[in-house]
Amino acid sequence: MNTPGSVWSNLPLSTGIAALVCYAGVFNDVIGIEELASKLGVSGQDEFHAALNELHRQAKLVLRDGFAGLPGLEDRIAIKASQIAKAHQLIDSRLDVLQRLGRNPLIRFVGISGSLAAGNPTRDRNNRLDIDIFVITRRQCLYLYKILSGLRNLFAPSREEPELCINYVMDASNLMIPNRNFYTATEIRNLIPVSGLDAYGRFLQVNNWVAYYYPGALGGRAPVAATRSGNLVNQCLYLVYTMLQCVKWQSLDPFRRFSIKTNPHIGFSAELVGAPYGGYQALAQKKFSRLVETWFPGVFDPELIEKLFPDELSAEIRRGDIDLPTIIVDAGLGTDYSKYG
Repeated sequence: MNTPGSVWSNLPLSTGIAALVCYAGVFNDVIGIEELASKLGVSGQDEFHAALNELHRQAKLVLRDGFAGLPGLEDRIAIKASQIAKAHQLIDSRLDVLQRLGRNPLIRFVGISGSLAAGNPTRDRNNRLDIDIFVITRRQCLYLYKILSGLRNLFAPSREEPELCINYVMDASNLMIPNRNFYTATEIRNLIPVSGLDAYGRFLQVNNWVAYYYPGALGGRAPVAATRSGNLVNQCLYLVYTMLQCVKWQSLDPFRRFSIKTNPHIGFSAELVGAPYGGYQALAQKKFSRLVETWFPGVFDPELIEKLFPDELSAEIRRGDIDLPTIIVDAGLGTDYSKYG
């Protein structure tokens, strides 16, 4: 496979195809054949289609109407085009709100992530279709933005907010994603920018490790450990924000979880606000491993799985140091495994 510097280097092209089809299957989704080739950085179409057709011949995947999916997801192929159109329609319906968010002087970038970015609108456990938003604030402004947003919502709740789920906020002083793996690389690869293209470009440059999983993006280095940066203003405001949370919830739990150091168990730090345990990362990681074992036994050995999920949190999940029910409850994903379980 002609993808120098990527995790797929020196592996059969069919392995990369299997990985991306299985990953779509994690979310009960399918993937377009053109998108599949693009994400793998395919240079030879003949080789790609030969590998694709061979997997189809072996009944490892289903090919239809320009899409590929795991067996059993034929119904998803039938509705995929309408799902993509539905995602675009929902994004367009909220575009004015998103653009207005991008004009906030504290914000440098607004992007759409999650199921809508993947063209796979999925209702949450409350049966709602929302828009997952990724935000980058100006340097040293993350918690100033969070405090002001909290005060605004407290005294003047917006009727527009429930449809916007701002689930990941980073400070421009440190744009490196702390949990670097196949899951977060896919989220970044699928990200749809709305405003702040300059900041978006810098974000992609800093996170050029994404090309290790998706050749053709910038760089191609394997993920490495992050280095900490000075962030005194955010650290002070993070403490203020935590104290305000304690007052709001009449509990010391936010203060007990307070930590300047980035901790994937918590999801909060002085430089980012996200979901505990990487949100759906654990569910995606577990289900992906289950699917590849079912449909491609012997292809994804432990070494390859570790390369796909090399970060500390993923290693803890593999070792069983953290049980999945605990992650689901702490991350607020619901106890019934109803979404992506």
